[in-house]
Amino acid sequence: MWNVFILLFSIHIDLKNNGKTMIMKSKILLLLIIVSTSTFAQELVVLNKGVLNGKFSGNLGAKGGTSISATASEDGYTISLTGDESWAGIYITNKSVNEKIDLSTYKYLVMSLRSEEDVVVEKIGYGLDGEKSELIRKVELNKNWKTFVLALPEGMSEQKGLFSFITVGKAKVDVSEIRYTTTLPEDNGATTFLIPAEAERLEGVNYVFNEGFETGAPSGYSGEKNGASMLVDDKCMESPYKGKYCLKIKVDDKETWRALFLQVLGNWTALLAPDSKLPDLSEYKKLVFYARSTDKDYLIPEIGFGGETNRFSQEPRNIVFIDLDEKWTRYEIDLRGLEKESVNDVMMLVLNEGTLFLDEIRFEK
Repeated sequence: MWNVFILLFSIHIDLKNNGKTMIMKSKILLLLIIVSTSTFAQELVVLNKGVLNGKFSGNLGAKGGTSISATASEDGYTISLTGDESWAGIYITNKSVNEKIDLSTYKYLVMSLRSEEDVVVEKIGYGLDGEKSELIRKVELNKNWKTFVLALPEGMSEQKGLFSFITVGKAKVDVSEIRYTTTLPEDNGATTFLIPAEAERLEGVNYVFNEGFETGAPSGYSGEKNGASMLVDDKCMESPYKGKYCLKIKVDDKETWRALFLQVLGNWTALLAPDSKLPDLSEYKKLVFYARSTDKDYLIPEIGFGGETNRFSQEPRNIVFIDLDEKWTRYEIDLRGLEKESVNDVMMLVLNEGTLFLDEIRFEK
């Protein structure tokens, strides 16, 4: 940044010569130009199409990252996976792998990616093991370029890992832009993931989901093809109701019907041993959760408490249907009159095609 300062002032000089005062009044125009450059950078460009200001310096994976590579392309770099490992990853550091970069002045990481085939990338973001990191989970890509903006937490210090990429299966992903910036990019269709405050925990409740699953897990998949149409992300950062993560379920058309059960022991109730230890939820009167959808007028045909067997004590169950919109809405399901002494299926959902989000799933007294 160039700074120019112009100073205009008058100088009055009084001189004495042989006892006489001689006054010189001179008006002097002084032009003072001060040139300075700011040491504060607005952006740190890691990748700009074909220019890489960093280094793909590490492969990782189930077999050491032998199935993943990064090569220069017309649009930037292409990350390729052969699928020979159950998972693989790669990261970008500074050109000198041992040199850390101070990211404390930046607020956002901006990334642009695409893939010729529809793929779901498990994790993208920044950071290596042992340092601050943030990763967006279950990133859906297609042939259209998508820009993602990840907010950085306060106090980011020196880092090595400027970009991290971890996924499963066989894929080719193009990356054209990676940069750290001080200002939030203009709204041009980019998906922004902000870092909210830590979710406040309520007293006297039993959480099914709060920043992750606590009582139960999405282990009961059912459907025409055993739930193949459902993609479940329990670390979704897309505008959670509270805290950092929410639960995202995306349903496609691979099945004509499907259902999902959140189970405490991760298996169907009918298959559990008679002495299986299950939680007693007798003191709780209602199942509470928050939900929204990115689809207009999304309908959940069935959602509620209980399973399909009375082997333990979950009959009768309470199932309702709800319509969702884009705003987070609180829902309550009445559990009074139900036996809840030994519960495995804490929640069940029959779902239509579309995308829905759930958060703060809990039992309240």
